[in-house]
Amino acid sequence: MKETIIIIIILILIFLGDYLIAKYLDNTSTSLVSKLDSLENNIIKLEESNSEGREKITKEIEDVKEEWNTIEEIWAIIVLHQEIDNIEISLLKLESEIKYGELYEALEELSTAKFLVHHIEEKEKFNFKNIF
Repeated sequence: MKETIIIIIILILIFLGDYLIAKYLDNTSTSLVSKLDSLENNIIKLEESNSEGREKITKEIEDVKEEWNTIEEIWAIIVLHQEIDNIEISLLKLESEIKYGELYEALEELSTAKFLVHHIEEKEKFNFKNIF
């Protein structure tokens, strides 16, 4: 009987931990993608209007990188490092393309970064597709 209770407690802790990790990944990825969406909208507006708004976009990419650095510290414990490296590379490319005025390429890299963030969120969810 004692072993059964211990096993049940361990299972509850595992499922609770998985739930909390999934919730954290969902919240942080949603926040990061929200900032990337805002950046994407501002790049599109800049391209359409041909105006000078590069300072605002540069500030936004810095905000995204700051948030990513905060998120990455905890994601490094949870997520495979290759996945984190892929996001890091994508954000570095994005920053470089914005810095050098290649805004169409920046939009492509933004889509890649958003996909990679969503991919991690989906990959870490507890469902039958990920188990088998």
